[in-house]
Amino acid sequence: MTVLDFSFLGVYTKDIMKINKVVLIEPRPAGINVYSKFKILRLGLPIISAVLREKGIETKVYVEDIAEIDWKEVEDADLIGISSTTSTVLGAFSIAEKIKRMGKFIVMGGAHPTFEPDECLKYCDVVVRGEGEETISELIDALREDMPLNNIKGISFKDKDGRVFHNPFRPHISDIDKIPDPDFSVVKGFERVSVLPISTSRGCPFSCEFCSVTTLFGRKYRVRSADSVIEELKRYYPKKKYVFFIDDNFSADPKRTKELLKRIIDEKLKIKWSAQVRVESALDDELLKLMRKSGCHTVYIGFESINPASLAEVNKNQMVSIYKKAVARFRKNGIKVHGMFVFGFDNDDKSILRKTVNFAIKAKISTIQFLVLTPIPGSKLYEKIKSSARLITDQWSKFDGHFVVYKPLKLSAYELQKEVIKGMKKFYSIFSLIRTFLTTKPSKTLFTEAIFRLYGNLTIKKWLRDKKNKLYIKFLKQLEESYNNSLGFNGSP
Repeated sequence: MTVLDFSFLGVYTKDIMKINKVVLIEPRPAGINVYSKFKILRLGLPIISAVLREKGIETKVYVEDIAEIDWKEVEDADLIGISSTTSTVLGAFSIAEKIKRMGKFIVMGGAHPTFEPDECLKYCDVVVRGEGEETISELIDALREDMPLNNIKGISFKDKDGRVFHNPFRPHISDIDKIPDPDFSVVKGFERVSVLPISTSRGCPFSCEFCSVTTLFGRKYRVRSADSVIEELKRYYPKKKYVFFIDDNFSADPKRTKELLKRIIDEKLKIKWSAQVRVESALDDELLKLMRKSGCHTVYIGFESINPASLAEVNKNQMVSIYKKAVARFRKNGIKVHGMFVFGFDNDDKSILRKTVNFAIKAKISTIQFLVLTPIPGSKLYEKIKSSARLITDQWSKFDGHFVVYKPLKLSAYELQKEVIKGMKKFYSIFSLIRTFLTTKPSKTLFTEAIFRLYGNLTIKKWLRDKKNKLYIKFLKQLEESYNNSLGFNGSP
């Protein structure tokens, strides 16, 4: 790549680009979801904050879902960093436009900017793609020393003529113990966050087509040492006793997971923890025993589908035959199961979707999410859906798993949307709650489930009352009617 001369940009000169203070921002989700009340803090910005503080830079982190942005702090900052997912990127663009009018230098990062850098460069100066810890450090050095950016791996930027340059991706960090622990001290409102998020690994050895994790973090499963995780836990214990291990797959390496859980037990850390695990974890007696003894409260399991053909379609290597047994084994050990199912695979029809809802109820899964299959940028599914011209909207805020954004094969987009809503309403209905109470042995766990079920019931009602959601559902209905009319259907039997 040609070496570029950046002297034409005053912000790149030593006299102007004094980076002493940085404000980092994460926009709030566009709509209501089951996590709206229970905030899980993402680790990206707190870790970037720790990297910057090692360079002597003062930082502030604003997660809009937790605390409002202090715009005076933004005005005083030398550089602004904004992180976003696909569903929050429109909020990121709105924030960036306001900041740009202040004449600030803006860097964007996160999942969506990684995979859609051209779009994001319309709103910022530099996009950091992929893992950002080493990249942001080199970028700060280059800006401070008035050096060209073309040698920094993992960034995208524009020159004075508007030409876009995408530098090569940076290799993944091999030893993630070298990454500094997240700096929560600068996160506005962190004292109100009851759940401590901790990452113990990066990457996933599996390759599900609807997921962008392997594209972002790779298929190599990189783990932290048990010592470093325990040290971080102790730093916040006992003030923070509720922990969410934020790994994409906490049990991908069972031997390593067992080692960590044994350390938690040996260190007498009386925590309650949750994590995302695969369904097979329930079949490992030793792992299950250690999970219970170390304080596992809830497991989040991506069941995805009860249709083997749908699982095969997206390369989800998982056995449907063990679902019910796995749920029962977790429940027997006092561990709640949050089941995540996806509706709308090419092999799905209404009968499969309705059987899935009934299965979730009869299997006594504690809480669930029935999500719409969503082609997220960075996933193989996105390329497949986009190349076949099946996307029906470019409203990124609708790419959060709650809206149909593409044309399904065996039913209309409107029918799929209705089935997801019906499924959620049925699972979280008062009738379903009463049925669970009548068929399950009374316990403290059951009472807690009842609270979550009632919250789910209220959340669905609130989601359905939202005007924007109503308008989108109306759009899907009109789309279906337009298609039927084009085929000469009049709705009559």
